[in-house]
Amino acid sequence: MPGQWEITGWNDGLTGEDGLSFKAWAETFKGEAMHEHFDYCVRRFPEKALELVPEKLNQEQFDFCVRAEPIKVLELVPERLDQEQFDFCVRAEPIKVLELVPERLSPEQFDFCVRAEPIKVLELVPERLSPEQFDFCVRAEPIKVLEQFRNFLSPEQFDFCIQCAPGKALELVCGELAPEQFDFCVQRAPGKALELVCGELTPEQLDFCVQRAPWEALLSDHWRLRDWQQQYREHLQQFPTRANDRSPR
Repeated sequence: MPGQWEITGWNDGLTGEDGLSFKAWAETFKGEAMHEHFDYCVRRFPEKALELVPEKLNQEQFDFCVRAEPIKVLELVPERLDQEQFDFCVRAEPIKVLELVPERLSPEQFDFCVRAEPIKVLELVPERLSPEQFDFCVRAEPIKVLEQFRNFLSPEQFDFCIQCAPGKALELVCGELAPEQFDFCVQRAPGKALELVCGELTPEQLDFCVQRAPWEALLSDHWRLRDWQQQYREHLQQFPTRANDRSPR
């Protein structure tokens, strides 16, 4: 154990009993006599070691820091990572790798990131996606794709997104929907249909939506629903509330 160098607190970084900062402390290490103290410190506070004295870390200590603090390594000293260590970071922190060093990803590592974090890939490096990887993203994140990559969708992919997110389709691409796709979205998201496209509904579709989503119909201010709202309120008034119901139990 570090003995007189044992860590007692924090003061502008890590401090020992003599008040030296971690960095100044590291500068005092001479030869093997102090090696065990520095090694203890690295394993106790790997993040601080990476911030203040990365150049003093030997290969074994740096490897420990990679596995203990992969994000900090990627932020501070990604150039020191060998291929095995970088692969570990990819699998431990794919989002951080995509944000900081996407150019270092091999095809296999990039494919791993696509399957682990499709949204982040779509946000940061969509240009690297192969057709097969893009198709995977479509099926994994149809709403995100519909929002940002509508123009890249094949008819089959577009239809898949509609089936997965009918309400979002009404919101984002209503004007592009074929009649049968529009009817599908109305059937699956009647509340959204009343909110977004009430004026475009056929009488049959409107009747379906108010039956399936009466609360949304009551809250709507669309003129097509005023008669129905009045009739519904009159219907409710026929039933006394529990507080006013004085009939014998």
